[in-house]
Amino acid sequence: MDAAAGFVRGLNASLLVVGEDDETDWRIAGRLKDDFLHGDIEGRARIVGKVSKAVLRGQWKPYLTFPGIKLLSREKRRKMERQAPNPEQEGEYLSGPALVLDLLAIYR
Repeated sequence: MDAAAGFVRGLNASLLVVGEDDETDWRIAGRLKDDFLHGDIEGRARIVGKVSKAVLRGQWKPYLTFPGIKLLSREKRRKMERQAPNPEQEGEYLSGPALVLDLLAIYR
């Protein structure tokens, strides 16, 4: 676990939060800054943020293509956004309907 955590820190990748509610099909996702994370974010919460992109029903957005996560080249990110994922890769994508947010706060 320590080796995996060290590897992720070495990538300089941002933390990503994905939220969903049982009462609706909509999801939200946004990037977190480690410096501002205080405590656990698991469970029900109120989210404050600015909508930066809407992902419509039937569309997919790979988590690796989110702003601030620069693990792939621009060409590869655009290619991934144009194609639907394989069934075994669906956990690596945000499926619509969803909103990508510039997060301001998460209140629990």
